[in-house]
Amino acid sequence: MGEVISVGAIEFASVVAGYQALDALMKSATTTLHVARSVSPGNFLVVFSGSVGDINMAMETARQVGGSQVVDFLTVANIHPALFPAMAEEVVLDPEKLGALGVVETRTAVSAMVAADAACKAASVTLFKLAFNTELNGKGLLLMNGALSDVQAAVAAGIDAIQDGGFLVDSAVIPRPGRELFLGVGDKSGAKEPPKREISGDLSEEIGDVGKTDVAAKPRRRSAGAAKSGVASKKS
Repeated sequence: MGEVISVGAIEFASVVAGYQALDALMKSATTTLHVARSVSPGNFLVVFSGSVGDINMAMETARQVGGSQVVDFLTVANIHPALFPAMAEEVVLDPEKLGALGVVETRTAVSAMVAADAACKAASVTLFKLAFNTELNGKGLLLMNGALSDVQAAVAAGIDAIQDGGFLVDSAVIPRPGRELFLGVGDKSGAKEPPKREISGDLSEEIGDVGKTDVAAKPRRRSAGAAKSGVASKKS
């Protein structure tokens, strides 16, 4: 599976609270920042990596500072490495070797990461899109490709990882999708390839919407020490 990466992700209902918590967590432990940006509707997402101990310390600090503005959070000791290129839109599919299409839609950005991690660990699929942006109105989306049985298993695992917390919006497995459903990914003769961007190391994107929004679901704890299989522990 490649290099083991310990990761923490936390989402806030306030951009201001996100900035405050980000400053505190980066000062509390040795971590590498991967994502720090707003996600519609006015939420703020932070993703960071480091040792399990540092991640737990940083997450506890971020949750204390964020308080009631914490929407969702995750700590996992061995996140699947496929999540990072999928978030960066760096995955290119061969248009001549497309299999079944798996789609999972979630209520938050963090729950999309949880579902994607579980899906990739459950079956041999290619995660080619992991999105949470303004076009999704604060929701998360993951798209995966592979043999039908693998995609079915991966989607089932992703759903199982998040449905208890009420974070699942919808899902589907499409056995024989048309090429149009892959939105030009890997098709150099059609739409332009998505822009590539580095997410290893410090990354801070320009902030758009500023403000607060209603929390869609209660936050749940996911323990780095208990995440060996990719399935989170029960929420606190």
